[in-house]
Amino acid sequence: MQSSRWRFAHNFFYLAAAGSLVLLSLLGVELPERVQLWCLVLLVALVGIPHGALDPLVAYSSGLACNRSEMCRFLGVYVLQATAMVAAWCILPVLAFVLFLLISIHHFAGDWIDDLPVWSRLATAATIITAPPLFHPRETAEIFAVLVPAAAVPQIMMGLKLLAFVAIGLMIPGMLIAVRHAWRSAAEMLSLPILAWALPPLAFFVVYFCGLHSPRHFLETLDQLSVRSDILWWVTIGITFLTLSVCVIAFFMLPSAAVSGRLLQIVFIGLAALTVPHMLLIEKVRLRAGRMG
Repeated sequence: MQSSRWRFAHNFFYLAAAGSLVLLSLLGVELPERVQLWCLVLLVALVGIPHGALDPLVAYSSGLACNRSEMCRFLGVYVLQATAMVAAWCILPVLAFVLFLLISIHHFAGDWIDDLPVWSRLATAATIITAPPLFHPRETAEIFAVLVPAAAVPQIMMGLKLLAFVAIGLMIPGMLIAVRHAWRSAAEMLSLPILAWALPPLAFFVVYFCGLHSPRHFLETLDQLSVRSDILWWVTIGITFLTLSVCVIAFFMLPSAAVSGRLLQIVFIGLAALTVPHMLLIEKVRLRAGRMG
């Protein structure tokens, strides 16, 4: 019952915020790119990273790391997986970037795991990734050029635009089906392409990742954890602080470039590094729960 209450409240506030932002965009209100970038950095730091900081507690509660030695092993593997993703991005940036996009689609599809069939969830998640290149190709290409070699950007953009037509085409019937039994999820599905059309790419990502995905995952995880509240908050704050410290160090170690470019690299390469072990953990927990059930 508690889960149902917060799910309803979160859905209401997200849709209200999304509708307000679309209205402001139609009225011609736009945030400067620098403001969008700093909103991205601050909200990812305050909302995005904490939702993954619960992972050690998830591993503990699910029986994957029940004692000190198992927890040390879990954290070691977690850091190794994140480091491997960063190394892959440095060596093969295009391949790592494409892999990150595919992983993100799979991971974001979990936002509607209880309400939508797998094909509809994947189409919705793919729309999140592919709609900005379709509706805002210039701005999206400029962001991509900071993350991967510029020569590869046109091919990536073309592939994402083609995938966008497929994703949106599949999402529409999925949304119409969902209206009958999960109208709140259907409303969220409808909001995504509209937001992607109305908002610049960075603003759209902030609204989805920090307004829908991260809070939902954080609240769901809190609902399922069986640990003391003081431990929960100390772990969340401690790991978030440690992660941000690593990001600050990495920022100053990056090759000399514009501050905006380095911030984009830190945010998106950092999210890629954290998403890989985070997603693997979530999938392992789901498989384990399925076997136990």
